[in-house]
Amino acid sequence: MKSSVLLSVVLLVAFLVTVSECQKDEEPEVGDLEAGSSETNVLSKRHIFHLFPKRQSFYVRLSRPQTNLGKNDIICFDNVVSDRQHLYNTRTGKFVCPRSGHYVFTWTLMTHHKRWVVSDLVVGGEVKGKLTVDSDEHYESGSTTVVVYVRRGATVYVRNIGGDGKIEAEVSSFAGWRLSKK
Repeated sequence: MKSSVLLSVVLLVAFLVTVSECQKDEEPEVGDLEAGSSETNVLSKRHIFHLFPKRQSFYVRLSRPQTNLGKNDIICFDNVVSDRQHLYNTRTGKFVCPRSGHYVFTWTLMTHHKRWVVSDLVVGGEVKGKLTVDSDEHYESGSTTVVVYVRRGATVYVRNIGGDGKIEAEVSSFAGWRLSKK
C-alpha cells in the first residue's frame, strides 16, 4: 500500500514538472477549453495532445500473459494504449529515443500465484532500474519509476532477468515521456 502511494506521488510530481516545462515551451490555445463546454473539467486525450504536442511519450501494456521468458529476454508489451509518434516498437519491445533529454520511465509487472519475476530497465545498454515482484498466496504486482538522461538514438527496454513464473497481462505495463530538452 505504501509503495502504491509513493508511486502515485512520484508520478504526480513528474506530471507537474512536465506541465511546468510545457507551459514555458508551448502555450495552448484557450479556444479549445471554452467556458461552459462539457469538456471544461475533463482533461481528454485531445487536450493532452494539444497541451503536449511536441512531447515524446508512450504507454503500452501486455494483452496476453508472457510465459517461458529466459534470462535477458526483452518483455514486448504488445498493446499500444498511447504512442502518438510511434516511438515504441511492439515487435522488439524497444523505445528508440528521438531527442536527447531527461525522460521518465515507469513499468508495472504482475505475477501469478506463488511466482516471482525480476526485471531491469536498460537504457543505452546500461541497467538504470530494477523491479522485483514476488507473489505468495495471490497475484502480486509491483511498479517502479526511473528518471534518467537519454541520448538521441539510445534504446530503452524492460528485460526479464529472473523468475519462475509468468507475467500477467492487462496490469503489466510500460510507459515513458520526455521531461526536458537537454
